[in-house]
Amino acid sequence: METNHIHVCCLSETFLKDDIKLPAHPKFITYRLDRPEKRKGGVAIVVRKTIKHRLLPSLGMKYVEQIGIQVYLINSQNISIYSLYVPGTNDIDSVNHFLVKDLRKLSKYQNSFFACGDLNAHHRAWNCVRANRAGTLLYDEMCRGTFFIESPDEPTHYPVDKNKKPSTIDLLLTNKLHQHSELTLSKGLISDHNAVEFTIDTKPEKSNQTSDFFDYKNAEWEKYCAVINQKLSIIANAPTLPQECQQIDESIAMFTNLILEAQDISVPKKRRNSYKLDLPDKLLKAIKIKNTLKRKWQRTRDSQLKSMVNYYERLIKESVNSIKNENWSYKLSQIDPDNVKVWKTAKILKKKNIIPPLKIQEKILLTTHEKAEAIAESFENNHINPLMESDPTFTLSVNNNVRVIITDKCDEDILLTNYDEISLIIRRLKNNKCPGEDKITNRLLKQLPPKGVKFLVKIINNCLISRYFPCKWKCANVVPIAKPGKKKNDPTGYRPISLLSSVSKILERIILSRLETHIDNNNIIPDIQHGFRKNYSTTHQIHRVIKRARDALRRKESTGLIALDIEKAFDRVWIEGLISKMIALNFPTNLVQITHSFLSERTFRVTINGTFSSLKRLEAGLPQGAVLSPTLYNLYTHDIPTNGSHQVAQYADDTLLFKSAPSYFEITQSLKYAASNLIDYLKRWKINVNNNKTNAVYITKRRKLELPSGPINIFGSEIEWTSSIKYLGVELDSGLTYKTHVEKVIAKANTAIKILYPLINRYSKLHVNNKITIYKLAIRPILTYAMPALTEMAPSHIRKIQTIQNKVIKMILNRPWFESTDEIHRVTNLPRIDCFIEKLTKNFHSKLINLT
Repeated sequence: METNHIHVCCLSETFLKDDIKLPAHPKFITYRLDRPEKRKGGVAIVVRKTIKHRLLPSLGMKYVEQIGIQVYLINSQNISIYSLYVPGTNDIDSVNHFLVKDLRKLSKYQNSFFACGDLNAHHRAWNCVRANRAGTLLYDEMCRGTFFIESPDEPTHYPVDKNKKPSTIDLLLTNKLHQHSELTLSKGLISDHNAVEFTIDTKPEKSNQTSDFFDYKNAEWEKYCAVINQKLSIIANAPTLPQECQQIDESIAMFTNLILEAQDISVPKKRRNSYKLDLPDKLLKAIKIKNTLKRKWQRTRDSQLKSMVNYYERLIKESVNSIKNENWSYKLSQIDPDNVKVWKTAKILKKKNIIPPLKIQEKILLTTHEKAEAIAESFENNHINPLMESDPTFTLSVNNNVRVIITDKCDEDILLTNYDEISLIIRRLKNNKCPGEDKITNRLLKQLPPKGVKFLVKIINNCLISRYFPCKWKCANVVPIAKPGKKKNDPTGYRPISLLSSVSKILERIILSRLETHIDNNNIIPDIQHGFRKNYSTTHQIHRVIKRARDALRRKESTGLIALDIEKAFDRVWIEGLISKMIALNFPTNLVQITHSFLSERTFRVTINGTFSSLKRLEAGLPQGAVLSPTLYNLYTHDIPTNGSHQVAQYADDTLLFKSAPSYFEITQSLKYAASNLIDYLKRWKINVNNNKTNAVYITKRRKLELPSGPINIFGSEIEWTSSIKYLGVELDSGLTYKTHVEKVIAKANTAIKILYPLINRYSKLHVNNKITIYKLAIRPILTYAMPALTEMAPSHIRKIQTIQNKVIKMILNRPWFESTDEIHRVTNLPRIDCFIEKLTKNFHSKLINLT
């Protein structure tokens, strides 16, 4: 396309699937409609970025595969360009029922259109030997005046079987509202179809899309500070204490514009490098020879010529792949062992955030705006709590009590912030975090001059005094990420990554420090909760649960575990219920009020490739990605009922009920009693348990006759005892052998190895030290996750994990399979897995705190 100056390319039969990611090109955009269920098929359009255009919604065709764009023209009606593919089939009924109906949709909106592709329609009107059913229907529809059919003078398809005649099946359908040139053939492709080219007599608008980005490495930070100091010195309405909410919003807008203006002046922009594959003269000559031979073969159908064409096509394909591999190897060889660029390369390989066309019932959503809107509605529904109408008397009482406190004009002094506290928070910000809606990055905040920091201190102190969390900081840009194992064409198969204002997170950290002081002074969060707490980790909670189960086995007792699935735990937190608990826990009124302001009237919009959905509102729940959310969730569930008859383990919303006893009858009765108490608590506080995802396992060494005879009935449902359950990423099986866990860990590690294979394979030019670092930071943590807690693991399981490490090291060093294991560990200075686990366990126990 670059060589032949093609602006728009329509492709038929792409054979692509949703999980295949095409490499991005700096000059072109690719739009795809793949076949998610059946083989082959698929259509795509490749457009030059300089052309102003938009992806068109699906026309709802039942039989014809279709994707289209609208190109904006200067002083003329816009044109629609569609890529079509009509499947070649013997199903005459489908052709009769759907083909004409589908193609009539092209002219439905009376716009100028050009629809082209492989239509598998034969007719003598466009120089085919004989007509088929699709061709006859197409010709009849043309005679009705629905559209014109254009074709080149020569055949477009040359079957490999020389007994089959060449045919013209790659056609152009148009209503001729714009003039175009004659259709000509380009025979340079490695395909049994020739490309059809034509020019539309019009002038498209230029796109304002750019791939420029701010180059912070070459920023003039002294100029940046000078601009901010100069602007602040002439601002007459600098924030004073106190301010009204509207004045705070105005100060924030002033502060934001000030930073962005200074960025434009002092930080240069850089254009992303264009990728160009330079082919040697020898290969270009081979391409010309191949094209000449192909034209001769198409005229003569000589089998000897076809063999020569196939030979040159294989040669060209192998040569191009070889050049690409050489370029890749050179790029890897230039990465220094200490360069962080290797992680950017690894991230690109691991990242597969492709959003294919979405399907809602029978409607296909193609455009990025349609996708963004559908996913935004799904996220919005996640924040609607279906239990809000339950227990109306209690709900009304809580709402009234909260309203009294929130509207109270208290005179309590709040601990204000200062220059030193804000400066420390800014210094700890990570450089490469994405900005929120205000586009202020952490790098810009870190380079603020003292005068800028003092200005920010005044804004935040005004927020604290007014107990007001600014509306501008309560809007999130949400990037959807596909959930593992979920259908990518379903809007509900995505989870949100919220991009919040970096400045808002500074205010959040100020509020969090005040909340934590009260929490720690009053010992509010129980020890059973390990989530998002200092000195606690998932490994600590797993260790606690396994230790209890192991101790029970030594006493010849069994243990029943029930892993609860709290449905949309963070998304559906009852805000008034949380505030009422803060009031009951005697949090200062000013902290309660600003927390309520933080949670109220929050909004978000989904963004996909720069396209935004409409603004959506969060009716309930804690904002994803916010600094305060984890602590607020711990507060909301701090009073989960516990008693001596059973034990509870929590890590954020991952909740486990377990009981150890000599008999299964005592275990099941205790767990039923615990569940009965818990269900009342959950209903009152509008927390819903998903029974379908709640699992139970019975850990024992007893004989089959002494095992539970049936499911356990809790929460109104029968929960089956399974052979293992997953808790905090660890598979806990009925015998605590960890066999299932090790199998899944090895499978997950092998997946990571496959993804990173281009970097760590035997022939990769990446420095060996970089390969070892990738293994240590991206693969070994998968193999050794939570190992200090997995006590008494069989040596055979350790050896299985060691085998994976051996395989990776030998691949990295390009050593044969029979190489000594001791030798490869000596060369790489890597400890064996058992030694590494022993080291992890010693460090873990040396830092182990008292667990309940």
